[in-house]
Amino acid sequence: QFVLKVAAAHGGVLQHASKNLRADADIVLAAVCQDGAALQHASAVRRADRKIVLAAVRQNGRALQVAAPQLRADREIVLRAVSQHGLALAYAAEALQGDREVAALAVAQDARALHHVHPRLLNDKTFAEA
Repeated sequence: QFVLKVAAAHGGVLQHASKNLRADADIVLAAVCQDGAALQHASAVRRADRKIVLAAVRQNGRALQVAAPQLRADREIVLRAVSQHGLALAYAAEALQGDREVAALAVAQDARALHHVHPRLLNDKTFAEA
């Protein structure tokens, strides 16, 4: 209970936690809700937990970088990540880098995300005009 309260107040403490605590869903969720970057210290199982990753990218879109590959291909997760941090598009699955809505949202949030938009979409005049 004490560790849960500390994680909720200071997500970064996850980096100092034991392997068992880094794998505890409640503790990891509390940590990433406070500091999405704490996802990097979670166990692989928790970095593949959709609920936890969604909470992490809501708080810090860059957390997408350490999410399990199948979640970097999850449209809802990627949309949340790029709406918070446009450059998170760099960590999205290639198919989503070419998704018109995802790419437009990322570029609207940070124009530099244009560097991570799939070339196929960049060559689409209707996307370029939007």
